[in-house]
Amino acid sequence: MAKHTLIKWARQGHQSLAWLGAIALFTFVISALTHPIMVWTGPQSTRFMPPSMVVDKNQVAAVPQAIKASGIDQAIITKVVPSQGGPLLQITTSETQPRRYFSLDTLNELVDYDKEQAAWLARYYTGLDTDIKSIEFITEFSETYPWVNRLIPVYKVTFASDENLSAYVYTETNALASLNNDWKRSLQSVFQALHTWSWLNEYSLLRVAILSLLLLALTALLLMGLVMMQGIKRKRFDSGARRWHRVTAWIVFLPLLGFSISGIYHLIQHEYGENLRGMRLGKPIALQNIPNNFNIDIDTISGQSLNSFSLISHDERLYFRTSLAREKSSKSADHSAHQHHSPQKIRNQRFDGVSKEKSAIYIPVSNDSTPELNDSQLANHLVLNYLALPENHSTTIERITRFGPEYDFRNKRLPVWKITADTQRDDRIFVDPRTGILVDHLVDSQRYEGLSFSILHKWNFLRAFMDREQRDIIVVVVLVITFLLGVLGVVMKLKRKKKARVSQPTSSPHAGTELPVQPEATGH
Repeated sequence: MAKHTLIKWARQGHQSLAWLGAIALFTFVISALTHPIMVWTGPQSTRFMPPSMVVDKNQVAAVPQAIKASGIDQAIITKVVPSQGGPLLQITTSETQPRRYFSLDTLNELVDYDKEQAAWLARYYTGLDTDIKSIEFITEFSETYPWVNRLIPVYKVTFASDENLSAYVYTETNALASLNNDWKRSLQSVFQALHTWSWLNEYSLLRVAILSLLLLALTALLLMGLVMMQGIKRKRFDSGARRWHRVTAWIVFLPLLGFSISGIYHLIQHEYGENLRGMRLGKPIALQNIPNNFNIDIDTISGQSLNSFSLISHDERLYFRTSLAREKSSKSADHSAHQHHSPQKIRNQRFDGVSKEKSAIYIPVSNDSTPELNDSQLANHLVLNYLALPENHSTTIERITRFGPEYDFRNKRLPVWKITADTQRDDRIFVDPRTGILVDHLVDSQRYEGLSFSILHKWNFLRAFMDREQRDIIVVVVLVITFLLGVLGVVMKLKRKKKARVSQPTSSPHAGTELPVQPEATGH
């Protein structure tokens, strides 16, 4: 009796939620399909590795002079970077202002050069020599440059091309943050409108309520459908739509349930859970404390290809950290930094991550007996200070050279150091030692949600058995079958509605006489 009651309730609930569930299913499936299409067909850069440089002895010696000549008292980031005209001193004084540049030859400031640096980098990554239509300085995330890109501020460099190609360039690390064109923007708009509903961000409560309603309706529809499939055994079906609806339901039940549950979890955690994600720049460094003259053993870096040459503060002492670029040998995993690659290879490098640094050398600025320093010591010190923990607090230190579930491609920085502190919430902080930036901060609540989203929503567990494109193909096949499931359900619902309408009593000359009603075909 209880079984029949459960099946009856499941059937009634399934039919009642059919239209709402269909709306939810079509909304999420159609928008979800735009994501792999964006990845497959969107614009790709022709280079992945950033530009590198070779700094000679005179240029190294000119660094403290250029810093003094700048007249800048404090800076968040001070480093030597590659540019179109050779190594330049780059100084960042604010998170929301353009970076400033100084020549190591004349010691003069290059006025408004950050925009020129962005244009050069945009051409470097895209390989285009066409005219540039506009260059826009972006200091806030938006619908066209969402928070998923993480890097801010950036320059939006738009080329005068038929597809309106735009490169978003982050000049601090000479990185390409994003690449967009009209086609990708159209797909992105569909995804944001139907999948994340980000156009309702200003009305977060309404957005959460609508998405929760759709996801819960879809989850309930799935569970009630399972009860019906388990409880109603059929050997024969009265229509092909009913037969294939059951077949497709069995195929996509678990994947669709995983999508729905992880989607609800992600929505609630992102909106109301503890969120410590995002970059935190280091404390400003007093530049005028740098001595006018200092001795650097240039032989350690002479003739080597460098990513950057940055000023680091540790325990009230100053160091220059030299980032040695990966070798340009064709046998290396990345090949030459200046070599063009196929779109597929660039795509894989972007999502999987490739360390852009071979190693680092720390050079003390002062001439006294300054203690030696390395990346792990610096990262651990920065994290303990950030968490207000004593220097002897227990931590685990790990160098991250590839992206994964906890630290994915959206952060766009490799290598970084992961410091796990022995705390109640198991703080995990990722540090970029090149400039002392805290790139990301995870606690248990975020980590569990991230794993749920990575496994149940993005199917990253398949990456252990296949490459990214093969995984995406499987996901697309499942989404197409899910779409078919919804179409078959709608067909069945319309047929049932039509049959019920035909079976209704009709008026006749015989008053009070009712026509017999045919029993309704129910369920699966």
